[in-house]
Amino acid sequence: MDLYSAEHLGIILPIELILFYILPIRFRNYWLAFVSLTFLSTYNLASAFVAIAITLVIYICSRLIILSKEASAKYWLSTGVALVLALLILSRQGSDRIFGVQYSWVGISYYSLMAIAYLIEVKAGRLKILPTFHNLLLYITFFPQLLAGPIDNSLKLLIQLGDGVNFSWHRTWIAVKHMIYGLFCKLVLADRLSEIVEPVFDGNEKIEALNLFIGSIGFSIQIYFDFLGYTYLVMGIAMLFGLNLTHNFNKPYAASNTKDFWKRWHISLTEWFRRYIFIPLGGNRDKKRLPVLIIFVFILSGLWHGFYWNYFVWACLHSFHYLIGIYLMNYSVPITNRFSKSIAFLEWVAFILWINLTWIVFRTYDLRALASRLTFTLTTEGTFEVAPKSGTHFCTT
Repeated sequence: MDLYSAEHLGIILPIELILFYILPIRFRNYWLAFVSLTFLSTYNLASAFVAIAITLVIYICSRLIILSKEASAKYWLSTGVALVLALLILSRQGSDRIFGVQYSWVGISYYSLMAIAYLIEVKAGRLKILPTFHNLLLYITFFPQLLAGPIDNSLKLLIQLGDGVNFSWHRTWIAVKHMIYGLFCKLVLADRLSEIVEPVFDGNEKIEALNLFIGSIGFSIQIYFDFLGYTYLVMGIAMLFGLNLTHNFNKPYAASNTKDFWKRWHISLTEWFRRYIFIPLGGNRDKKRLPVLIIFVFILSGLWHGFYWNYFVWACLHSFHYLIGIYLMNYSVPITNRFSKSIAFLEWVAFILWINLTWIVFRTYDLRALASRLTFTLTTEGTFEVAPKSGTHFCTT
């Protein structure tokens, strides 16, 4: 089911909302969990069953962690995380089926990270009261978040799920404004830009250098408005049900270096890797290990998007540029006020061109075709062969 569809927004969502507020408060989360599982089932039944299975795993493991001593608690944490990761990795294989069984499960990219975060928070003792099974199921499967996040903090979201909400016209008006803005970004801006982008990346004909440049700039803008539009739509829908989700973007193209960019782009994913991978492995405590940790975290982020070489290369490019930026900040010479604004502007332009280059890598599965795209300007013909249709920019599985 498409969240943007007129059927969903005009018929299904209003019915879900009316029933949500008609029901007594103690039954509302049951209803919302049922709605979320039904949403998953519209893609395939396996997606709903896997979400229930992961919820059951972390529900059991979290209680065993609480009841166990330190050594056993670590075992149950490791067991729960390993089972969730195994399903995530299986879903990342190149085919949708193995032995005839569907294993491309919608939403697992996002809710698997939320499940792991939940177990870690329980082990750390930051969740004092464990949620009921149906609230945990809703935390994992809340339908607006399934296709593109955000990956909300378990402490923040579970507390909200435990609180009953009353209908508010003021909150509804804010939610509707978010949804209208999201629909505008997605349907008016991103979808129109796709008409420029798709012939460049998905065609089979030769294309001129200028068209490649325009298409790549178009994709940089398209992916931003596509993702931004979805985020605002999701925030609006969640707000209708009384839930406040994390804002995932903060003017990312205003950044002038990779470090700042990742504080602004897909904020919830960046925060997840920082909180649960980077800091536990040492973070900024050991400068000698810092480059290795940064490269490792970026590569994990790339593989999270999918097991394709373009995501691996894209992650490596970002990690190397991140490290170069840190080095330059540590050893750069202070610039006088007379030239600071001009230099800052040139740095921003250079960074935007760099980000545009990395988006070309991200958008292209076929690395041979990618090499053609990036080296054709060195030839005298000014044209090149475009690869067959490549992937999309959202992790919906």
